[in-house]
Amino acid sequence: MECIVNGKIIRNNLNAYSRPVAFMVKANAYGHGLKIVDYVDDVVAAYGVATEEEGVLLRRSTSKPILVTAPNVKNARLILDAALTPMVSDKEEMARVNDLANKPTVVHLKVDSGMGRFGAKRISETVDNAIFAKSLKNVRVKGIATHFSSYDALFKQVERFSRHIAAAESVTGKLLTHAGSSSTAIATDYDLIRIGYAAYSNAMKVTSTIAYVKKLKKGESVGYGERYVAEKPVSVAVVYGGYADGIRTRSIGYKVLINGKRQPIIAVCMDVFMVELSTKAKIGDEVTVINGEKDVLEMAKTAGVIPYEVYVGFVGRTKITYDKRS
Repeated sequence: MECIVNGKIIRNNLNAYSRPVAFMVKANAYGHGLKIVDYVDDVVAAYGVATEEEGVLLRRSTSKPILVTAPNVKNARLILDAALTPMVSDKEEMARVNDLANKPTVVHLKVDSGMGRFGAKRISETVDNAIFAKSLKNVRVKGIATHFSSYDALFKQVERFSRHIAAAESVTGKLLTHAGSSSTAIATDYDLIRIGYAAYSNAMKVTSTIAYVKKLKKGESVGYGERYVAEKPVSVAVVYGGYADGIRTRSIGYKVLINGKRQPIIAVCMDVFMVELSTKAKIGDEVTVINGEKDVLEMAKTAGVIPYEVYVGFVGRTKITYDKRS
C-alpha cells in the first residue's frame, strides 16, 4: 500500500492559527512521516515529540525547539545530545538531567490539569518543582505546559492550569505557557499552542492495488473461519495490504473505492484484504482506502477506534510518499 501525504494542506492547516504553533510530530508525524518537516519548518515555532528517540531523529531536520512530552529519565543523555526540551513532571526527572548536563539545560514544568497522565496535580507540587529547579546548577525552567483531556471540561481545566501558572511564576518569573489538545485553539491566553491531529486534516490518501480477482459460487467462503459466505454468485477482489499494514480485521464492512464505486471489505488477512465487487475490476486496478478526513472518520467508526488510530496504523509495508503538487 501507499500513503500519499499532501504537505501543502498540512502547511495551510498550521497557518490557520493566529498564534505560534508547536507542531506535534510524534509517532512518525501521526503516520505522515517526518519528511513533512521540510514543508512546514518556516511556519512553526517549535515541534513536539513523545520520546527522546523521536527527538533525536527530528533534530536531523530542524533547528527549532523540540519539546519532549513523555521524557524517560533513562534517556536523559539524549535530551542533552540533541538539545531537546523535556516537559518534566517531578524532581527525579530534573535531577537526572542536572546530573548529566555540563551546561544549563532548559526544561518546562508539566501540569496535570485533568488528563490524569503526566504532570503535577497539586499546586504545591508545581511550586516544589519550581523551587527545586532553582537549586540545580544545570536546569533552567523556562516554560510550563499542560494537556487538556476534553472539550466538555476545557474551561475548568483552563482555570486550574492558570492557578498553576501563577504559582510557578511566583518562583521563576515569567514562563512560556503552552497547552495541547484538539480544544487548545479556544484557550487564547497562552504563548504557544501544541497542534497535532487538527494539522493533519485531509492531508492523507492511502491507496493499494488489486492483486487477484476470483469468482465465488453461492455458498463458497472467503477468509479465516469462513468469515464471508457468498449468498449468490459474486466476484471478489484480493487487495494488497492486510492487518500487518494497517487494515484492521475490525475494518470489515468499511467500503473502499474501486473504479468510482464503494465496495465493502469482507475479510482481512496478514498481507491482503478481500472486497466484494459490484463493479468491473481487474488485476492492477487502484483501490483507494483513505482519501481525506471523511474516510478516516468512517474507517474509525467501522473499526470501533478513534481517528488517531487510523492515522498511525498504516505501517508494515505501507510506503509513505509526498504529493508532488504540494
